[in-house]
Amino acid sequence: MMLSIIVAPPWFRGIDCIFEYFGIVVFLLIAFFAYKATRITNDKKTKWLFISFLLIAGSYLIKAFKDLNFYFPVEREVFIGNFHLKYASIAIIQSEVLINAISRILFLLGLVGLYFLITRSEEKRHVFLLVFFTTIVTYISSFIPHLFHLTNVVLLAEISYFYFKKTKLKQPSQKMIMTAFLCLMLSQVLFLTFLSRFYVNAKILELIAFIFFLIAYSLVVFGTKSKK
Repeated sequence: MMLSIIVAPPWFRGIDCIFEYFGIVVFLLIAFFAYKATRITNDKKTKWLFISFLLIAGSYLIKAFKDLNFYFPVEREVFIGNFHLKYASIAIIQSEVLINAISRILFLLGLVGLYFLITRSEEKRHVFLLVFFTTIVTYISSFIPHLFHLTNVVLLAEISYFYFKKTKLKQPSQKMIMTAFLCLMLSQVLFLTFLSRFYVNAKILELIAFIFFLIAYSLVVFGTKSKK
């Protein structure tokens, strides 16, 4: 089993998980909004948006759950009638490689979904190649963790470029989304170092990205309601 690389300074452990749970709420809000839009319009774009943000939310949920078990290991036994339930953090820790792989592939697939949404590329051959590439990257990153973050940087850079090219940032919400993508990309650059002194800055950049996504979501939702 590959040993965990815990770079969060002791005083920050747990705080980073709070940041991630905030991001999960934001991504689920966006996914739910896209899901409602998909049911009304049956538009492929909103379907891609729903799936992509749902995958990213799932990735952060799994990562935050794993990290909490690393930071604050517990062991509990519960007796309910004839049922005996036992929970131990050690089981999560021992499954670290698998949990990391699931979290990473969900995040990468979410970014790939956003890439296809923004570039409007729907060729099945391209989808297959990127999903295959994502799977290979996830496997190799179990041995070379830097590859995961480097791939995120490349994908987010491409997403940012095509998003700017397609939208020209004419709407305030589009500017918020662009800023969020750039903050996420910069956070991944800092994660590449695997150094404690950069980890906190990277998580703060992630939090800023979540806030900008939330602002963009609010602008779109309230703007949609005002037009009704």
